[in-house]
Amino acid sequence: MFLVRYFRYGFNIPKLLTHRGESLLKTVIYYLLLVSFMNFPLTILGYQNEQQTINFIRENMTTETPDWTTLPQGSMNSLTGFTSSHADGRYFEIDNYIYIFGYNENIDYPTEKNQIIFYETHIRYIDTNGSFLDSDGYYGFKTTINLNELNFSIGEERDLLFQTFAQSIESSFSTYIILFVTLRNQLFQFIASILFVLLLSGIIQIYRFGFAKFLTYKDSINFLIFASTIPAVLSMILGLILPGFASVVFNLALGLIVMITLLFFARKTVE
Repeated sequence: MFLVRYFRYGFNIPKLLTHRGESLLKTVIYYLLLVSFMNFPLTILGYQNEQQTINFIRENMTTETPDWTTLPQGSMNSLTGFTSSHADGRYFEIDNYIYIFGYNENIDYPTEKNQIIFYETHIRYIDTNGSFLDSDGYYGFKTTINLNELNFSIGEERDLLFQTFAQSIESSFSTYIILFVTLRNQLFQFIASILFVLLLSGIIQIYRFGFAKFLTYKDSINFLIFASTIPAVLSMILGLILPGFASVVFNLALGLIVMITLLFFARKTVE
């Protein structure tokens, strides 16, 4: 299979310049897998930090603790969802957000504000443009939230209870948060890496002077992709320890391999 063959190419540094005429489509596919492999530590980090904020629940509800005292009787947890016989559609406002407990079609809710709707089985977020996102049930409610406790709590206890409530709501959307962050990071890293390869391939053409035959621009791209194999492996390993330095290691290692290959092996392989 070409992926295995390309992976072997990447570890044979003296022969990196000899692999000409390879399909650019195949090498780009291989490079996409390398970048995904390199980003693996960041993906793991995203799952470990699934409580990361998307800045619309926690900030809104904890900047100033709500003064709500008429929440419907009931409870919320990950197993049973929202259990209440008094979820009549009443809503409460904080800044430009409203929190609705049991949607009631007969109530005219403010449409100029973002809505957080608590259904029996899930939570729905609707922005002012009408776009919505449904939570993964009440996944984030690992600790049961008793709404009566929120009503009658005071002082620091109230602050803590509402912080837990806000975090539980936000965590119920964690599956989508993680997916979004992962796809965004992968896309950004792939685009940045492709631009880096294209730029470096152009710079490599400077070495054409002094050689009767040299790599074409396409072969230069393939050369850099094969040369990225060892840096990607090193980046993944270090990324498991220090995720922030993974890209630094990749760029540094790739630069060294390219320099060593062109300085020591170019005349033997391309002339």
